[in-house]
Amino acid sequence: MSVAAAEALLRAAGALPDDAIDGRMVLVAPHEPTFWRQRGHLHRRLGNLRAAIHRRAQVLALAGSEATRHGVAQEIRVRRSRLNRARRQAKGSG
Repeated sequence: MSVAAAEALLRAAGALPDDAIDGRMVLVAPHEPTFWRQRGHLHRRLGNLRAAIHRRAQVLALAGSEATRHGVAQEIRVRRSRLNRARRQAKGSG
Protein backbone atom coordinates (compact mmCIF):
# COMPACT_ATOMS: atom_id res chain seq x y z
CA MET A 1 0.00 0.00 0.00
CA SER A 2 1.33 3.42 -0.87
CA VAL A 3 1.84 6.12 1.72
CA ALA A 4 -0.86 8.25 0.06
CA ALA A 5 -3.33 5.36 0.24
CA ALA A 6 -2.54 4.78 3.92
CA GLU A 7 -3.02 8.48 4.59
CA ALA A 8 -6.40 8.45 2.84
CA LEU A 9 -7.55 5.42 4.82
CA LEU A 10 -6.54 6.96 8.15
CA ARG A 11 -8.31 10.21 7.33
CA ALA A 12 -11.45 8.44 6.13
CA ALA A 13 -11.58 6.37 9.30
CA GLY A 14 -11.12 9.49 11.42
CA ALA A 15 -8.35 7.69 13.29
CA LEU A 16 -6.25 10.80 13.76
CA PRO A 17 -6.65 14.53 13.11
CA ASP A 18 -5.25 15.81 9.83
CA ASP A 19 -2.27 17.57 11.40
CA ALA A 20 -1.21 14.42 13.29
CA ILE A 21 -1.48 12.34 10.13
CA ASP A 22 0.49 14.87 8.09
CA GLY A 23 3.22 14.98 10.73
CA ARG A 24 3.51 11.22 10.79
CA MET A 25 3.50 10.96 7.03
CA VAL A 26 6.45 13.37 6.84
CA LEU A 27 8.31 11.06 9.24
CA VAL A 28 7.41 7.99 7.18
CA ALA A 29 8.16 9.52 3.79
CA PRO A 30 10.47 12.53 4.29
CA HIS A 31 11.31 12.67 0.58
CA GLU A 32 7.67 13.09 -0.48
CA PRO A 33 7.03 16.78 -1.27
CA THR A 34 3.24 16.36 -1.02
CA PHE A 35 3.42 15.88 2.74
CA TRP A 36 5.68 18.90 3.21
CA ARG A 37 3.23 20.95 1.13
CA GLN A 38 0.37 19.83 3.38
CA ARG A 39 2.34 20.79 6.48
CA GLY A 40 2.97 24.19 4.91
CA HIS A 41 -0.76 24.68 4.32
CA LEU A 42 -1.50 23.72 7.91
CA HIS A 43 1.02 26.21 9.31
CA ARG A 44 -0.26 28.94 7.01
CA ARG A 45 -3.82 28.34 8.23
CA LEU A 46 -2.59 28.49 11.82
CA GLY A 47 -0.86 31.81 11.11
CA ASN A 48 2.67 30.48 11.55
CA LEU A 49 4.21 31.98 8.42
CA ARG A 50 7.80 31.20 9.39
CA ALA A 51 7.02 27.46 9.66
CA ALA A 52 4.97 27.62 6.46
CA ILE A 53 7.96 29.12 4.63
CA HIS A 54 10.25 26.42 6.02
CA ARG A 55 7.89 23.68 4.82
CA ARG A 56 7.68 25.26 1.37
CA ALA A 57 11.48 25.34 1.24
CA GLN A 58 11.42 21.57 1.82
CA VAL A 59 9.00 21.19 -1.09
CA LEU A 60 11.31 23.32 -3.23
CA ALA A 61 14.29 21.12 -2.36
CA LEU A 62 12.35 17.95 -3.22
CA ALA A 63 10.42 19.20 -6.28
CA GLY A 64 11.07 17.28 -9.45
CA SER A 65 9.97 19.57 -12.24
CA GLU A 66 11.08 23.07 -13.08
CA ALA A 67 7.46 24.24 -13.19
CA THR A 68 6.85 22.97 -9.66
CA ARG A 69 10.03 24.59 -8.37
CA HIS A 70 9.05 27.88 -9.98
CA GLY A 71 5.56 27.79 -8.43
CA VAL A 72 6.88 26.90 -4.98
CA ALA A 73 9.54 29.63 -5.17
CA GLN A 74 6.78 32.13 -5.95
CA GLU A 75 4.75 30.89 -2.96
CA ILE A 76 7.81 31.33 -0.72
CA ARG A 77 8.26 34.91 -1.95
CA VAL A 78 4.61 35.68 -1.16
CA ARG A 79 4.88 34.14 2.34
CA ARG A 80 8.09 36.05 3.08
CA SER A 81 6.49 39.27 1.92
CA ARG A 82 3.54 38.68 4.25
CA LEU A 83 5.85 37.82 7.14
CA ASN A 84 7.94 40.96 6.57
CA ARG A 85 4.79 43.09 6.33
CA ALA A 86 3.50 41.65 9.61
CA ARG A 87 6.85 42.37 11.28
CA ARG A 88 6.83 45.99 10.08
CA GLN A 89 3.26 46.46 11.31
CA ALA A 90 4.11 44.95 14.69
CA LYS A 91 7.18 47.16 14.99
CA GLY A 92 5.16 50.26 14.09
CA SER A 93 2.41 49.55 16.63
CA GLY A 94 4.77 48.60 19.48
